[in-house]
Amino acid sequence: MSNHNLIASLALFGELYDSNKIIKDIIGDFVLNVIRLKNAFHCNSVDIKRMLKEEYCFDIPESVIKTTLNRLQNKGEVEKKNGGYQFKKKNTNEPTEFKNELQKTIELQKEIFEKLCLFVEEQEKKSLTDDEKNSLFKDLIAYLLDQSLGEKYKSSISAFIILNQNEEKIKNALQYIKEGVILYQGITYTPNINNLGSWNNTLTIYLATEHLFSAVGYNGELYQEIFNDFLSLVNEINSNNKKQKITLIYGDEVKMETDNFFSSAENIIKGRITPDVSSSAMKSILKDCYRPSDIVNKKSNFIEELKGKGIKQIHNIEILPEYNVEDLSVVEEVIKNSKREIKEEECLDILKIFSQINTRRGGRKSNSFEQSGYIYMVESALANYLAHQLEVKIKQEDFPYAKNIDFITTQFWFKLNKGFGLKNQSLPKSFSFITKAQLILSNYINKSIEDRYNETKEKFKRGDISQENLILLKKELENESKNPEDITFENIDSTFEFLTDDNYLDKVIRENSHKDDKLKSFRIENEKLKIYKEKNETLKKKKQLNKKAKEYAQEEWKKKQKEDRQNICYFVIWLSINIIIFGLGLAGGIFTIAQQFGLPDWLSWMGLTLLIPLGIFQKCKMDFDKFKAGGKTIRKYMNYKKYKIRTLIKSKDSFLKKTHN
Repeated sequence: MSNHNLIASLALFGELYDSNKIIKDIIGDFVLNVIRLKNAFHCNSVDIKRMLKEEYCFDIPESVIKTTLNRLQNKGEVEKKNGGYQFKKKNTNEPTEFKNELQKTIELQKEIFEKLCLFVEEQEKKSLTDDEKNSLFKDLIAYLLDQSLGEKYKSSISAFIILNQNEEKIKNALQYIKEGVILYQGITYTPNINNLGSWNNTLTIYLATEHLFSAVGYNGELYQEIFNDFLSLVNEINSNNKKQKITLIYGDEVKMETDNFFSSAENIIKGRITPDVSSSAMKSILKDCYRPSDIVNKKSNFIEELKGKGIKQIHNIEILPEYNVEDLSVVEEVIKNSKREIKEEECLDILKIFSQINTRRGGRKSNSFEQSGYIYMVESALANYLAHQLEVKIKQEDFPYAKNIDFITTQFWFKLNKGFGLKNQSLPKSFSFITKAQLILSNYINKSIEDRYNETKEKFKRGDISQENLILLKKELENESKNPEDITFENIDSTFEFLTDDNYLDKVIRENSHKDDKLKSFRIENEKLKIYKEKNETLKKKKQLNKKAKEYAQEEWKKKQKEDRQNICYFVIWLSINIIIFGLGLAGGIFTIAQQFGLPDWLSWMGLTLLIPLGIFQKCKMDFDKFKAGGKTIRKYMNYKKYKIRTLIKSKDSFLKKTHN
């Protein structure tokens, strides 16, 4: 079986453990199956160790294999014979439940890998070659086994896991693999699996800066949960023993690094430097701090909180020459043999801490984590890489100077025999591949933000971009920063797009320029719309005013008609009176003449009697102007239509004039 099928074997290991099988019985199943496959019914423990490695890629300690063989012997599956072990012969062609389950697991693994290939092809917008598929599969194995290799497709695999976190088949398969990895690592680093359930050795764990910040929540909720899971196991081990077995410390180098962090925060508050856009811890330190004294108080609270969790500072001891691994020639050798880019100064800083670990171990040689005595818990890929290099270790079998929090949590969990399927027991967050995917993508994002911001500053120095664009890009990059818990199924597409977009900076500037153009266009259109609205409003008001003016003119016309009727009546009445007076006067004259011709006197006197009162009445009561107006009105009404239009226009103009004034 190829190395690729190690994943299938681990998945089956996890699945069998979940079906309430104990570890020795699961290893026993693998041993019996490999004996049948190889048709090696008589062999020794060394042969079995070799066959397990060849067939399943399991490198299980011989002591564990011997413990398993003793259990199989008690079950009657094997007996000691001729210096070895004689297994019961069975038909090797007969399919077993174990064989069938392993085949199902292999098929499921192929199905998941095919989906992963399709996802990567979709993201890269091209078909993968056979070599690229092989490279992707190797990266997937490294990813699932928590190996530091396989950087090329790491972000793609992480994005795929988050995208499929609700797919039950994929989620369960990944969980079985993770459980298998945990059990396998536990077996590998625990030679005596009969002593599971307790931790008996003292162990001092040096914490790196990131773990101190995670302990108090500076790196976000998820990192704090992962640290709390680890701390909970430490506290359980210590509470189960009369004497403290696990001690958590940090050294002078870490103290200096945290001090520098808080000093930088003070300088940011004072305006002397700009904040690191990619650092979650710095953002947390600066939060709610407005004066340098606020930073001082936060630092004091930070130290007190660490003490409250049982984490204390210790000072470095003198490094003995025979335990000193801080050697420039070692660094040069590591850099020469490494395929990754390594900075000499970083290497020397890490080796300085390794020398402290080695000196405190007193050169103690042990290939067991539990018996290592001192360990540096750090997430740095470089530190973990250096810790496993033969040039750094005294001997190949020596236990490394550094391990990450996931490994140490796994070892504690396995040694305490916590299991996976117990009720009312939540698994550590780090046991989930979804959590791992979130952590990886968050680290990639923050590293990408840092690199892109540095590139932006260089462009500004060269004069390639303006200060306005520098500020814009800084703000955009700050917005892209994400804590692991912020990376979800809902935003994975945009998150992955940010990571894979090589033209991100130019794109932001281009989009901003486009936004400016759109904004200018919008302002022009808005101005046009405003003018149009104002015109419409003016027209509307004008129409309303005209309507009111017309209504006013009509009312005035009605009043005018009433007044005209009165004037006409007045004119007619007084015209009639004047005619009568004139008639009487004329009659009086006639009567006077008639008198000369001998008419009676009484007739003349009667005419005069009527004429005098009417004349007096006319003189006293008649309004000549009104009478005159009545006459004019009659003349106007002779051309009624023209008169009405003029009157309406005059009234309307009068109304509008009064309104404007």
